[in-house]
Amino acid sequence: MDGDDRLEAVDDVLETLETTADRSLTPEDVQALKRAVFEDHDAFTRVLYSDRSYFVIGSYGDEEETRLVAVRDVLDERRSNDHAFLMKEVPEFTTNFALKFHVLVRRVDTVVGVFEHNRGGHEWEAGALSHPPLRKKTWALKRAYDDREAEYAAFDAMIAHFFELLGEEGRLLEWSSEPELRERTESIP
Repeated sequence: MDGDDRLEAVDDVLETLETTADRSLTPEDVQALKRAVFEDHDAFTRVLYSDRSYFVIGSYGDEEETRLVAVRDVLDERRSNDHAFLMKEVPEFTTNFALKFHVLVRRVDTVVGVFEHNRGGHEWEAGALSHPPLRKKTWALKRAYDDREAEYAAFDAMIAHFFELLGEEGRLLEWSSEPELRERTESIP
């Protein structure tokens, strides 16, 4: 990624944040964004120069993280120059998290959410991804539950609406076991 690519990434995200943020960006916000793109260069370089890049999001609970890693591995190992990654793998991902997240989701080819429930930050991520330009590149791997009561306990109305939108667009895949999760992941282009 050369300097021009990095500046383009910064400009893309700044423009989007300025039109969608609930407050004006401060000079500190702009500097944080530039640091995220220029200092964490390896993460951003691999996204730009792979044939296909996948950003895998979801819960980092112990059990859930093993499934995130499994999805990442399936996507990463299909073709030699594909690159799949988790937010946790971005250097210092908790520093300027939101800015890094926005840069990455705009630069990757595909965002893949692994949703087992809506506890944690991935519900915020789903909200950000629900806007049409980002939703078009988003796939959801949603855990299926045996009954409606368990489903309602796992997912609230906000994230259920997100699933409904993705389902209408053909990018919602349900799974109930780890082998099924891997199988569904294989069907993501």
